[in-house]
Amino acid sequence: MPDFFDNQLKPVLNDPKEKPLPRPHIPCRLFKVALDLQSGVPAASSFAGAIRNRFGPLFKSIVCIQPGTRCRRCMLKNSCIYPFLFETPLPPDAAGLKKYRDIPRPFSFRPRGRDGIETMELLLIGKAVEMLPFFIYTLNELGKKGLGKQKTTFTVATVRLEGNEPVYRAQQPDECGRVLPRILEVAPGDPLYGSAVLNFKTPLVIRKKAAIVSSFESYPFFTALLRRIVDVNAFYGVDPACAVDEQPWLDAAKSIVYETETDTPEQHDPQTAKAGSPGITGIAKLTGDIGTLMPLIKAGEVLGVGKKTAFGYGEYEVGKE
Repeated sequence: MPDFFDNQLKPVLNDPKEKPLPRPHIPCRLFKVALDLQSGVPAASSFAGAIRNRFGPLFKSIVCIQPGTRCRRCMLKNSCIYPFLFETPLPPDAAGLKKYRDIPRPFSFRPRGRDGIETMELLLIGKAVEMLPFFIYTLNELGKKGLGKQKTTFTVATVRLEGNEPVYRAQQPDECGRVLPRILEVAPGDPLYGSAVLNFKTPLVIRKKAAIVSSFESYPFFTALLRRIVDVNAFYGVDPACAVDEQPWLDAAKSIVYETETDTPEQHDPQTAKAGSPGITGIAKLTGDIGTLMPLIKAGEVLGVGKKTAFGYGEYEVGKE
């Protein structure tokens, strides 16, 4: 992934209105978070559960100035960072976005490790990149309360960028370097027949005709991936109103044949799913017009795909035959 960031993520445009942007341009940044554990290593399932169930309410208790008031009834709902992150509202002038039910969250927590968690990746999208200090502070507060049955406490030791550049150290807790987002530009590649391998690191949860897909299928995967890119751009992109031409990707997706070595739901990585939860993990080999699709596939490697991406689902790595 570092090579992809170096090649595909560009500095933020000084004036995004200078010229039309007919393709998604998504500001984002990936951070590597190292934890300093008080004792032991929290189980992966405990850490993931704490992020899913406790991080949001704790974040709200830290930033909310009207406790007890529902966000949608608060006069600050369009300027407060909590609803922006966790209950993202439609912009007041977003007539074209009324169709959206599941608004994508501008963050993704990705714990690392099967038996225990000592590190994690944190993806922030759009304006959420500026809110990194709030994430660090809330993680530290969560660490004080402890995780799992043993109540293992922790602090955030360091936060680093993709190239290992530090932006936060626990030794200087009152300092957090200002980080600018990079632009993820997504456009169809040149048509080229070939193969690629997708290794699903966490459960992939996508739908086909409103039902959750129980085994990998290439076309539903690519339509879900394309929808993810388009939706994220619509809410957090440099030019949210840009008209994305989806047809080249859809045509290329129809050319794909696939082979799979995927796991059953009960074999999920415990960091992101409970036994019996829906989703797909394992490996899928894709063959067809990979050239056109590769920029889309690479963008999904950064942003994730499918449901519950905010909490680590839908993460994969790309390889070649």
